[in-house]
Amino acid sequence: MPKTLPALFLACVVTLAASQAQALSGFWTASAPGSYEGRLASSGLSLVVVTTLYVSNGELVGGYTFYEDSDTGVSGTLDSFKQTGVNSCNFVWHDQYGSGVLNLTFASDGSSFTGEWSAYGYPSQTFPWDGYKLNSPE
Repeated sequence: MPKTLPALFLACVVTLAASQAQALSGFWTASAPGSYEGRLASSGLSLVVVTTLYVSNGELVGGYTFYEDSDTGVSGTLDSFKQTGVNSCNFVWHDQYGSGVLNLTFASDGSSFTGEWSAYGYPSQTFPWDGYKLNSPE
C-alpha cells in the first residue's frame, strides 16, 4: 500500500527532529565542557568568575567561583540544564546567597559564552555573566 502524503510528511519531520537532536546534543557534550574565566555583575560590581561545565551521568552540570575580593571566593553549583536553542541553554544556580536562573548563549565553537543571571523571585532583574574558555576536559 503506498504511503499517503501526511504519513510521508510525518516520517520526514520525525527524521529531521531526530537528526537535529543528535547534532545539538553533540555540541553540549563535545564543545561546552571546560573551564571559562569571565565576569559577572553582582551588587553593582563586576566580579571575576570561573565557571566549569562537565558532563555527569549524561547531563551537563557545573560549578562556579566568583571573587568578591582578591581573597574571598564564593562557590556555587549549576544544575537542571535545559537547552533553549542551538547554542543556548539555562541552568539553575545555587550558592550561599540563594538560587536562580542562568541563561547562556555559546559561541558556535564553544570558546566563549555570554549570559545573564537572575535570582528566584526577581526574574526581571538580570545581570551579565560571561566566560572565555581556559581549557577543555581531557
